[in-house]
Amino acid sequence: MKDFWKNSLLSGGWPYLGIILTGFALYARTLFYGITYLDDSSWLLDYQYFLKNLSNIRLLFSQPDFLTNIFYRPVLGLSFMLDAQGSGSAPFGYHLTNVGIHLINACLVFALFMKLGYR
Repeated sequence: MKDFWKNSLLSGGWPYLGIILTGFALYARTLFYGITYLDDSSWLLDYQYFLKNLSNIRLLFSQPDFLTNIFYRPVLGLSFMLDAQGSGSAPFGYHLTNVGIHLINACLVFALFMKLGYR
């Protein structure tokens, strides 16, 4: 029975499919949540004019964060900028990206554990 789990369920793409399906089932509800009025409203609503203009990509990598001068988060800004192209200020696209990034990270952690020999 032990070989069954090792040879069939933990091989190929099955574990990743399981992680993605389970994660999506757990987080799908968040896709329909609204914007929290903390930093989400500042990033997604107040700076929509900046995010909609793709020529501002270079500015993301050459200046600090919008909200404070102590953060340098160009990848976060780039993610928001790409989401703004398709979603505008609607939160669904931003939430879908967040769920997707979370599921990719879960698969990467699983792959790391498999490489380290954890079964």
